[in-house]
Amino acid sequence: MIGIIDQLDQNGFRKGNDLQFLSHIFTIQQDVDASVLVDRAKRLTHDFKKMGLRVKPMFYPAIGLLALIENSSKDIETIMSLYYRFNTEKQFRWKKDINFIIATNFIVRDKVENTSLITTGIQTTIETIIQAQQAAMIAGVTAAATASNSGS
Repeated sequence: MIGIIDQLDQNGFRKGNDLQFLSHIFTIQQDVDASVLVDRAKRLTHDFKKMGLRVKPMFYPAIGLLALIENSSKDIETIMSLYYRFNTEKQFRWKKDINFIIATNFIVRDKVENTSLITTGIQTTIETIIQAQQAAMIAGVTAAATASNSGS
């Protein structure tokens, strides 16, 4: 049997830390076959590309969270609308990659809080992953700001 990382690699996802994080996210939902989650992630990636987004490996964990939620592809337009809105706001337009992750996290958090299909354990784990993504994002922004300030 092919592992999740190999399945993702065969479906166009690049190997690296972000792909490994994505594969860990998929292990949360043990009652769904990994190939189903890989197909959802592939479809979501394709749909985001059709909407004009250049899907980067750093987006894989966010796409993985969306793939855990059945029928999340119908939320792509909402995510992209929120993403574009962030990109036009003065406070947010400096880091467009982070804007995609934030927009996705808003939608995932809303879906997790408002669905009875996801068990409490999975909901808690997804919340933890979202918080870890947010902490990593804040650390990255802080490091960039520090580097920028020390250069001037």
